[in-house]
Amino acid sequence: MKTASRIALALAIAGSAAPSLAHAGGTEDAKRLYTGWTFTDAAALEKAYGKPLTLVTDAKVDKKGFGTAQNPDPAWIVGWKNTDWTNAEENAALALQAAANRTWIDACGKDYAAFRAADAKIAAQFRPELDKLAKEPNWYVASKGFVELAKKVQAARIDAKLGATKDSFRIQGDVGFGFEVAAAAVAYQKGSTHNFTTTANRAFSEVFASPRLAKEGRAFSSDDAFEKDTYCAQAAERGTPTLVKLPIVVQTDQQHRGVKWPEVTKEEVQKTLRKKEETLRTEGSAKLELPNGIRIPHIQRVEGADYDKSGLKIATLDGFKVVKVTATGLEIAKEEVSHFDYACTKGKINGINSDGKFTHDMNCKEGKDSFHLKATIAVSELPPGFAFKAGDEIEFYGEIKTDVTKNGKKAVSGSDFSRTITGDLRHLTAVKRDGKSAL
Repeated sequence: MKTASRIALALAIAGSAAPSLAHAGGTEDAKRLYTGWTFTDAAALEKAYGKPLTLVTDAKVDKKGFGTAQNPDPAWIVGWKNTDWTNAEENAALALQAAANRTWIDACGKDYAAFRAADAKIAAQFRPELDKLAKEPNWYVASKGFVELAKKVQAARIDAKLGATKDSFRIQGDVGFGFEVAAAAVAYQKGSTHNFTTTANRAFSEVFASPRLAKEGRAFSSDDAFEKDTYCAQAAERGTPTLVKLPIVVQTDQQHRGVKWPEVTKEEVQKTLRKKEETLRTEGSAKLELPNGIRIPHIQRVEGADYDKSGLKIATLDGFKVVKVTATGLEIAKEEVSHFDYACTKGKINGINSDGKFTHDMNCKEGKDSFHLKATIAVSELPPGFAFKAGDEIEFYGEIKTDVTKNGKKAVSGSDFSRTITGDLRHLTAVKRDGKSAL
């Protein structure tokens, strides 16, 4: 296939019917060529050849007329020359690039408007649910609800082509309402009575649909001009799910200076945009920082626990069985036993140690210390639809109000200890009923 035929085919595939250069013989032909070209034509040529300026010679341009034609758009083409036919090749490259720049920035503005409209539509659809969750008094309902909402919002944004582009750090679904969902979830967790443990935090980590979200998400600012510019600045380099990146067909610095470029592609403009973007992202990141977990000791055996320095007396209670379900909570209990040997005497020789001394079997009596733990726990919220039953084995984080250990029988064969606790159930983590999870 000849080169000119390949070019025509590439343009047809790209969905753009570019005017033929073969009969561009003067000012009117140059203007017709320029006004007919768009960024899609430049993108097709860039992809197909890498050196699109070969279009001039491959298409057998009337170099004399094209090289001496008047500038079709002085506002966008600043390096046009028409002294003689030898200008044809460079003029064609400038016209193509200028047409690409002019039509692409217009298309980006429309792409941005569609992006914002799609985000606003999704926000309008799901904001009532988000507002309701933010006021939900039951943590278990809210934590599950935020995760389900995040999944629905993420699916809607993907359907609307608002997802992240490859290698993009700006144009992604985590900018806009997707971020607002995550920020609201974190704010809820920070303000809840479950905000002391990373176990509870993990329930909210599923809200972060994108791995980039925690570091790079943010809400839209009130400066729409900035939002549009930063959107198009990144789109020019990487494209969006619905717009190709700005194609570059000029190959020399002189040619690059010979056309006007969209403001958002200029280094000084991008520097200003990046600075503001970084500030907004830093502010956004702070809104997504889940609270740190505190020191949480484990309640076992006798009185005493190494509580967090914050003063919160929160501890893990596990292995307790529900003895009674009361109007305000639970009565729970567990027993622990510690075995030990006592009254040991030497028996048969069973070997010689490294010092050359005989070793013996030891005949010992077995003693045991028994620990009886009982707790009265107030319960203010539970997962929806769940109710405790006597015999349930439970694990939870509790805020300890009182904690007293009493010594019972003491003997060489063992002792009895009784530990009595009162407190509040702060976060339920597991319930076993008949050997199976009941949550």
